[in-house]
Amino acid sequence: MLETGVIKPNTTHSKLPQRLCASYLTDEYFGSYRPEGILFKTEERPSYCSPVDLMALTTGKSFTSSDYHCTFIEGSEKLVYDSVDEMLKANQSKENVLKQLNTLRKDSKLSKIKNAFNYNECCFEDEVNIVPVGLVGTSQELMEKAKKYHLPIYATTQDYVHLNLKENNKFSILDF
Repeated sequence: MLETGVIKPNTTHSKLPQRLCASYLTDEYFGSYRPEGILFKTEERPSYCSPVDLMALTTGKSFTSSDYHCTFIEGSEKLVYDSVDEMLKANQSKENVLKQLNTLRKDSKLSKIKNAFNYNECCFEDEVNIVPVGLVGTSQELMEKAKKYHLPIYATTQDYVHLNLKENNKFSILDF
């Protein structure tokens, strides 16, 4: 992906088309669900977005790949949006999103989520043309890639947001 500038959908779920999941980084959504990844810029629009991990909207319990066969809970579409702008406007705060999520989960007789998600999910069903702008992580392999491709490296996505997002640039992070 660093050489070609293209990322193909790589996440599966039995109820959804293959997709690429990335987080749209903001002051409030400054995290990721993995410790390492690539920061990229794209002109492409996601197929849909959610302010929570999509697996939290299913009957699954682990929010991992073992839940990829679980069904979506009734009303889960209330936390899925057609665009990043729509998602961010609809949900004023992570705490508001957590309340909405837990209401849906309670209605489905599922356990509450204790903490708000510090990442969102923007899902692309088609390959995405990207411009890499940095890498996140601390592994030796990542350090070597950063050097090879002349990319800045950040220990965490929160470090990146703190240092760069104030310029109002729109970046996402894809997890390796």
